[in-house]
Amino acid sequence: MQCPRKIIDYNKCMGGVDVGDYLRVLYGWRNKSKRIVIPVCAYMLMTATNNAFLLRRVKEHRHYKSRKRT
Repeated sequence: MQCPRKIIDYNKCMGGVDVGDYLRVLYGWRNKSKRIVIPVCAYMLMTATNNAFLLRRVKEHRHYKSRKRT
């Protein structure tokens, strides 16, 4: 069974928001707290960590492509 072209295109071009949300859920904060400060800070920390990971991956990909051409 072949995968529909729209799904292939979406997976190929999905933005950082989708990847960031996926990573945040996958490696997210699992503790429940009645205080709002801890979950909000944990969410901000996980978002910043995931953004740093995604930016590093993009930078390494660009560096590899530029070295490959020369």
